[in-house]
Amino acid sequence: MTREELIEALEDILMLDEGELETDKSLESYEDWDSMSYLSLIALFDGKLGKKLDIATIKGFKTPQDIIDSAAL
Repeated sequence: MTREELIEALEDILMLDEGELETDKSLESYEDWDSMSYLSLIALFDGKLGKKLDIATIKGFKTPQDIIDSAAL
């Protein structure tokens, strides 16, 4: 998975249009950053990146850039 594909996946998870994700914006400011998006993120990391995420790690993410950095692409 490329960085661009990850950004597209995050836009899907957060129900944003293409190009709307701001990597330095607080995740809490996105209306759809909730428990369902946590599950989608866990599935994304497990299925596409072969990495495990837990809820505590996800709750530690402050911005989309934190998620991108965690993916280590």
